Amino acid sequence: MAATKPSDSDNPAAFFFQGETGRNTRGLLRLIILCTIAAAAVASRLFSVIRFESIIHEFDPWFNFRATKYLVNHGFHAFWDWFDDRTWHPLGRVTGGTLYPGLMVTSGTIYHVLRFLTLPVDIRNICVLLAPGFSGLTAFASYLFTSEMSDSPSAGLLAAIFMGIAPGYISRSVAGSYDNEAIAIFLLVFTFYLWIKAVKLGSIMWGALTALFYGYMVSAWGGYVFITNLLPLHAFVLTCMGRFSPRLYVSYTTWYALGTLASMQIPFVGFLPIRSSDHMAALGVFGLMQLVGAAEWLRSQLPSKQFQTVIRAAVLLIFAGAFGALVLLTVSGVVAPWSGRFYSLWDTGYAKIHIPIIASVSEHQPTAWPAFFFDLNMLIWLFPAGVYMCFRNLKDEQVFIVIYAVLASYFAGVMVRLMLTLTPVVCVAAAMALSQILDTFLVASSPNEGSSPQANGTPPSANANGNLADKFSALPDTLRSTKSPLVGIYSYLSKSLITGAITSYLLLFVLHCTWVTSNAYSSPSVVLASRLPDGSQHIIDDYREAYYWLRQNTPETAKIMSWWDYGYQIGGMADRPTLVDNNTWNNTHIATVGKAMSSREEVSYPIMKQHEVDYVLVVFGGLLGYSGDDINKFLWMVRIAEGIWPDEINERDYFTPRGEYRVDDQATPTMRNSLMYKMSYYNYDKLFPGGQAMDRVRGSRLPAEGPQLNSLEEAFTSENWIIRIFKVKDYDNLGRSHQEASAFEKGNKRKKAAGSLQKLTLYRHLLRRAAARSLTAQPSRSIASYRPVCRVTASQPTSYRAFHQSRIWRAEGEQKKGGEASPAEASTSGETVTTEATQAEESIKEGDIKEESIATPDVADAAQKPHQEPASHDAVSEASGTTSAPLGQTEAPTETEQPAESIKEKAQDLASSAAQTAQEATSSAAQDVSSAASSTAEKARQSNPFDKTPSQSGGRPQSSASRSPSRILYIGNLFFEVTAPELEKEFSKIGDITNSRIVVDSRGLSKGFGYVEFATQAAADRAVRQLDQKVFQGRRMAVQYHIPKTGISPRGQISKQLNTPSKTLFIGNMSYQMSDRDLNDLFREIRNVLDVRVAIDRRSGQPRGFAHADFIDVASAEKAKAHLEKKVVYGRPLKVDYSRDSYRSKGAS
Repeated sequence: MAATKPSDSDNPAAFFFQGETGRNTRGLLRLIILCTIAAAAVASRLFSVIRFESIIHEFDPWFNFRATKYLVNHGFHAFWDWFDDRTWHPLGRVTGGTLYPGLMVTSGTIYHVLRFLTLPVDIRNICVLLAPGFSGLTAFASYLFTSEMSDSPSAGLLAAIFMGIAPGYISRSVAGSYDNEAIAIFLLVFTFYLWIKAVKLGSIMWGALTALFYGYMVSAWGGYVFITNLLPLHAFVLTCMGRFSPRLYVSYTTWYALGTLASMQIPFVGFLPIRSSDHMAALGVFGLMQLVGAAEWLRSQLPSKQFQTVIRAAVLLIFAGAFGALVLLTVSGVVAPWSGRFYSLWDTGYAKIHIPIIASVSEHQPTAWPAFFFDLNMLIWLFPAGVYMCFRNLKDEQVFIVIYAVLASYFAGVMVRLMLTLTPVVCVAAAMALSQILDTFLVASSPNEGSSPQANGTPPSANANGNLADKFSALPDTLRSTKSPLVGIYSYLSKSLITGAITSYLLLFVLHCTWVTSNAYSSPSVVLASRLPDGSQHIIDDYREAYYWLRQNTPETAKIMSWWDYGYQIGGMADRPTLVDNNTWNNTHIATVGKAMSSREEVSYPIMKQHEVDYVLVVFGGLLGYSGDDINKFLWMVRIAEGIWPDEINERDYFTPRGEYRVDDQATPTMRNSLMYKMSYYNYDKLFPGGQAMDRVRGSRLPAEGPQLNSLEEAFTSENWIIRIFKVKDYDNLGRSHQEASAFEKGNKRKKAAGSLQKLTLYRHLLRRAAARSLTAQPSRSIASYRPVCRVTASQPTSYRAFHQSRIWRAEGEQKKGGEASPAEASTSGETVTTEATQAEESIKEGDIKEESIATPDVADAAQKPHQEPASHDAVSEASGTTSAPLGQTEAPTETEQPAESIKEKAQDLASSAAQTAQEATSSAAQDVSSAASSTAEKARQSNPFDKTPSQSGGRPQSSASRSPSRILYIGNLFFEVTAPELEKEFSKIGDITNSRIVVDSRGLSKGFGYVEFATQAAADRAVRQLDQKVFQGRRMAVQYHIPKTGISPRGQISKQLNTPSKTLFIGNMSYQMSDRDLNDLFREIRNVLDVRVAIDRRSGQPRGFAHADFIDVASAEKAKAHLEKKVVYGRPLKVDYSRDSYRSKGAS
C-alpha cells in the first residue's frame, strides 16, 4: 500500500516553512545566521587586541596609518598633493601620486562620519579594527557570490562560514593588519558577485555597479590586475565556447568602458589601462566583443556564403593588424612591457636573477606545500569536489568558477601572498561540495518517494530506467536498506554516519582555524612574545623601545639609515627621516644602502656622510634567537648592491671556499670587515666569558675578540639586543681618518688620566710656595731646577678613581700624621729651605710643563699606594720637624739665613692661617677635579653599553667607587627570573652571607635588583672587586656598596621642583580602571594634542598608572597642565608635570 503524504495539520512546524510565510521565515533565519557568522568573523580576529593592545602590526601598515593621520589632519586635497620629504632622503617621495588611496579614504570617511554623529573615536582604533569589520562584509559577499553558483541555500551559508574563519584570509585581516588587503578581499569577492549578476541578467545597471566597485578596488590594492585579466578571460572563454550572447556583450562592454575610466582617476594608475601590457588583454577582449557583435549583425544581413567569406577576411586582417600594432607600440615604448612581478609569476627564477629586490621579499617566495593545509585545512580536499560539480551542470557562472580556480591555484603555488586570491574560490567550491552532501543525507524522506529528488537534483520521473527500486534490485543485500529495496547509502544508519563524520570534520576545522588565528596570525611583528618555563607569557618589546628612544633622544631632522624593511616603522613610530623604506620604488637607492652595509668602514663612511646619515639601525637576534635579523637578510643586501656595482660587490666573497655562509672564525675577511657584521657583533663578546660568545640563530661560536668600530659609536642597544643603533661620527677636525684618530686616542689615555689631576697638583705647588715663604725672611733667589719625578701611566688609577681616592686620603689625613715630608718641613738648625713652587708655577704659566708631567712625588706615591697619606695640607702644621729636599732636587742656599728659633716662632704664628689656606685650596681643587672627573666618567658611561648609571637607568645607585664601604651590597641589572636563593648561591662563593633578597613590586614580580649582606667587610670588598660587571644568567651585574637613605623629610613635606616647561606632559597617579573613553573625556577640552601614550606593563599588559602627552607647542602644554591639575579621575587627583626631555626642552626654549 502506498504511503500517504502527511498533511500540514499533522506537522504544525511546516506552516512556518511553506508558502509566503515559509519564505519569510527562511529569509529571516538566513539573515540571523549571516549576522552570527559576521560576528564570529570579527571576534576571531581580535586576539591581538585582547592579548597585547590596540596597535598597528607588521611594516606596511605603519605607513598606511601615518598617511591616514595626514589625511585626517590636513584634508583630502592636501593629501592628494602630499610630498613627503621625510622619506627616501634626500630625494623625498611624491606620496599622493605613488599610493593606492582607497584604504586611507575609507578610514577617513568612517572617522568623519562618526565625528559627525558625535561619537569620539581615535583614528588609530579605526585603523586597527577596520580589517575585522570588513571581514564580516566579506562573509556576506561570499554568501551572495555562492548563491549565484548554486541553488542550495546551505551552500551560501557554508561559504560565508568558511570565508569568515579560514586562516588563508585571517592572515591578512586580523586586528591591526591595516594593509590594503583589509578591504581589498571584500571588494574582490563583491566585484565577482556583481559580474556574475550582470552576465546572468545582461543588465547595464549591474554592469555599471561592477565598474563602480572595480574602480574602488583599483583605488585600494594593486591586485586589481587579477580582476582586470580574469573578467576578460571569462568573456573570451565563453565566446570561444559559442556562448556569446547579448547579455555577455552588454555586461562586458559596460564594465570595461566605465571601469577603465574609473581606474584612470587614480593618480598612481593614470594611463596604465591603455599603456601597460598588464591591461592589454582587457582591451583586446573589448575589441573582440565588438567584432563578434558586428559579426552577429552581419549574419542576419548577408547570405551564408558571403558572410563566411567576409568574416574570414575580416578576422585575418584585424588579427594581423592588432598584433602588429601591439608589437610596434611595445617596441616603441608606448605600451609598457610586463612588470617584473608578473614575469616572476611565469618564471619563478626570473626575479632572483634579474630583480633580486623582488625575490628578497618573503611574500614573493614560492608557497610550501604544508602552507596549503595550514591555511585551508579540510577545505583542500573539498575544493576539487566543488570544481568537479561545476562541470556536471556547466553554465556561464560555473565556467567562471572553473577558470578562477585554475588560475588562483597556479598563482598561489608560485607566490605566498597570492594565497589570498585562492582562499575565496576554495571556500565557494568547498561549500558547494559540502552542501550537496548535506542536502542529500539530511532529508528525512527516502529517494523512492515521488517528490524526493535524486542526488543530481532531478526527480525520479526523469530517470530513464523508471523505478529506482528496480534499478538497484540487482545489488547485494549488504548495499541495500533494511527498510526498503534501496541502495544502502540512503539508509538511516548511513545518513547518521555521514552526518556525524561531516560534523566532526567541521568541528575540527573550527578548532584548527581558531588555533592558527590565535597562535600564528595574532602576534604583531613589533611586539614579540614567548613562553617562560612556568607557562607565563614573556613580552619582548625591543622594537618599540628602540623607536621610542629615537623619538625622544635624537633631533627631529636626524637621518636614520637601515635596511628598507624597517623604513615604514621608523617613520611611523620614531617619526624620523629615513633613506629607504618599504615602497622600494628606487632600486639604486636601496642598492646604495646595501653597499654601505656590506662594505668596509672606509667605503661605507663616505656613503653615509654623502647622504647625511646621523644614525644607523640594525636588527640582531643572535642573543635571543630571533631569526628574522639582518644577518640572515644580509645576502640580499649583497645581491642588490652587486646588481648595481658588480665590480665592487661580489656575493662569492662572503662565502667560504667550501661555499658556506659563516659568521664564526671561518668567516671570510670580507664578511668580518663588513659594516653589518661589525655593528651586529660589536661588544657582543663581552656578554660571555672569554671565547664563549655564541650566536644562537646561526648556532656558531664567535671569535674570542669581537670587531671594533672606528667611524661609528654605539648609541643604543635594546634590552634583548634585538635593535642596535649606532651614531655616525663627524669628520675629524685634524683631517685624520677615524682609524688613525682611534689609534691616537688609545695611545693617549694616560695623558687624559694625568691631565685631570693638573689643577690639584698646581694648588699643592702653590701651597708649598706659601708655606716656604712664610718660613723664610726673603724668597729664595737661587732655586733648584724643577724636574718631574714620575709619569702617570696607564697601569695607574684613572682620574675618576684618583679623585675618589683623594677624598679617602683627605679623610684619613685628619686622623694621622706622617708620610713624606714637604719642602716646608725644612731643618731649622741653620739650614736653608729649598722649594720648587715658584719654578713650577712659572713653568705652568709658560706652558713648559705638559699634562703628562704634572705629578709630584707625593701624588705619584699616593697613586701607587692608595691607602698612604700623601702629606699635603698638614705639612705646615709640622713645620718644626726635619725634612729633606724632594727626590732629584738639590738644595740651594738663600741670601739671608735666619736663626732656627726665629723661623720657628714665625712658623708657629702663621700655622693657623696657613692651615686654613691649605684647607681652602684643597677643597677648591677637589671641586674642580670632581667636575672634570665626572665629565670624563659620564662620557665613558655613555659609550659603555653595560654601565647602568643613574642617567641611563632611572636613578640607580652610584658607582661603588664613590660609596663608603658597607657589608650590604646592591646587586643591579639582574635577570627578572633570578631568585634570592640563586643570588645567595652565586655570592656565597666569595664569603659567608647573612642575608639576601630580591626586591619585588606589589604584584610579587622582580624589579631586577636585590641586596646581599656579607658577614665581613672583607668579603663584601672582594665581591665588589670580583663580581662587578660579571655576567650572571646572561646579564652583567652591577655590584655596588649599599648607601642607606638619610636626610629624607617626612612624607608630604618633600618639596620637589617642577621640570622646565616642555611640549610633553607627564600625567601620573592615573587609575588603573581608566578606559579609552575616560581618556578621551579627559582630553576632550584640550587642544593641540599630538599624541597620548599610556604606559603599559610589558609582562602583564596592564596600564602602569601614568601617561605622556605631546603637544604642538609649549603654550598648549602649559594650558593643558593647568587644566589637568584640577582633574580627579576615579577618586585620584592627577599629578601633572613637564616631561624631562632635554631635546624638547631646548626646542621649546
